[in-house]
Amino acid sequence: MLRIRRSLAWTSFRKVAIATLLALPQVAYAQSVSQSANGFEIEREVERSSGEYPFWINYQDCIEDYANRSQPDPARGRPTTIHFNTQVSTGPGNQNKTFEVWATDGSANCTENEERQTNGRCWLVGRAESLNSGGLSIDTYVRPRAVVRGKPTNNGNLPSDEVLNEAGEEICNNGKYNQQSFNFYLLLAEGSDVIASDTWDNTTVDTVAPPPPSKVEVCAGDERLFLNWTIETESEDNDTQGFTFYCEETDQGSGGAPAFNSGCITSGTAGAAGSSGSELCPEVEHITPGEKPEEAYRCGTSTGKGSREGRTNKLKNGTEYVVAIASTDLVFNQSALSRVGCGIPQPVTTFFDAYTDAGGQGGGGFCGFDLTSRSSLLVISLSLGIGLLYRRRRSL
Repeated sequence: MLRIRRSLAWTSFRKVAIATLLALPQVAYAQSVSQSANGFEIEREVERSSGEYPFWINYQDCIEDYANRSQPDPARGRPTTIHFNTQVSTGPGNQNKTFEVWATDGSANCTENEERQTNGRCWLVGRAESLNSGGLSIDTYVRPRAVVRGKPTNNGNLPSDEVLNEAGEEICNNGKYNQQSFNFYLLLAEGSDVIASDTWDNTTVDTVAPPPPSKVEVCAGDERLFLNWTIETESEDNDTQGFTFYCEETDQGSGGAPAFNSGCITSGTAGAAGSSGSELCPEVEHITPGEKPEEAYRCGTSTGKGSREGRTNKLKNGTEYVVAIASTDLVFNQSALSRVGCGIPQPVTTFFDAYTDAGGQGGGGFCGFDLTSRSSLLVISLSLGIGLLYRRRRSL
């Protein structure tokens, strides 16, 4: 009988204990997301220094996002990739949790579920592959083209690598973003519920280049060409930072007498060349107005938004060159080439050079006279002196 009473007492105790535990508040696990500047990088084949706006996305970043970072082309180098290294505390039970990166080009709050829907202003640009329990350092890689393309129709699915690879130049040339500030939301979520988040707001997208000069004047110099250019006020870009010159030898090469010697040739002359350049300038293979320049033909630069003149690097005298100019902005977006001008560098011709070329015998100055000339000059000088003295005495 005693044993039965003890058994009943123990059963009652267990029931009370279980009920008490169930009534206690559940232990809350701190779940957090933290993104720092040290954990953000835009990985490039050629890195930018701290003074070259390394957190900005430019046109070249979009072009160089030619493939997933895990599938680089050795000939092209490392694809440009946006790398988020984020500190995340997830707590237990991560089977249904996700870590995602959402972008917005406006003031939308991407933690709000409606902003992540089709009619919202946020779109998915990256997702971590897996989550483990506890404190994590999560690496998420975002392709610049996924950002530059803007908000797609379907927010829920990341664009495939094939889509981004094939639509590359179309995306990069869409002209959507000129110094547009972006916000990236890093979300720890379970289903559609955001558990924890942080925001990265230190990136600007600028894929639009400034316009090229509208008119270019090319003047001959000694082993140089001197350039002057104009830009229409209404088309001038606020973030233009400088200009780059491109030169290409013509088929005429060197050795012949220049058709226009040391004169100046201005682009836009009416005639066969139409709006692309001067009718006096021959066509060349690698410098075409309206096309992107080739770095192999770069021949000089001029810095400053207000710069309107400059000179090329050293060129060959007697060789004809076709020249065009491209504008460059704050983050190295470069315009298409301007209309062309042309010129032939020539040795500097001084007055004395022109005099001797015309048959002059003098060597310059008094010492340039020959012996006969000096004797004649002495006689003339003495005669003038005697005449002046005689005239003075008569007047007295």
